[in-house]
Parts: sequence; structure tokens; C-alpha cells
Amino acid sequence: MVKFIVGEKGTGKTKIMIEMANEASKVSKGHVVYVDRDNNHIHSLERSLRFINAGEFQIENLKAFYGFLCGIISQNFDIETIFIDGMKIISNADEK
Repeated sequence: MVKFIVGEKGTGKTKIMIEMANEASKVSKGHVVYVDRDNNHIHSLERSLRFINAGEFQIENLKAFYGFLCGIISQNFDIETIFIDGMKIISNADEK
């Protein structure tokens, strides 16, 4: 299932996603992954979450983004939920 949280800048989308991720980490039987483009919100997340800074990877196109997600999943088959904060990760990956 895919869920989008949309709204104008400053409407609290990231805060909602952090709350959802923290709650998921408490009730999840598997692992929860949170992907962001920088480390700004790392201290707001539960320690049990796996945090990945996508800004450290060269995600230049949608194929690279797909490979990035497949790589995350292939490293741990117990991943239950992946949160991707910031459409800039995807929108900066121009389709080539």
C-alpha cells in the first residue's frame, strides 16, 4: 500500500510522518525504515527505526531510486514499512 501526505509547505507533513513512523515502530512486528534527504529530523525518530539519509546517495533518475529501494529491501527481509519523507528525493530523480 502507498500513502501520500500532501499539503503546502509548513503544514506539518513531516511531523505527521514522523509520528506515524514512531507509532509504527512501536507496534510493528518487522523493521521500520525512514528515508529522508538530510539528517534534520534524526533526533525526532525512535531509536528502533532504521534511518537512511538519501542525500548521501546519487539518486539521479527513477531507475536509481527504484534500485535504491530494492537495495534497502534486499538487505533485510524483515522490513515491514518504509517511510519516504520529502518528494524531493523522487522529484530530483529526473526520468532519463
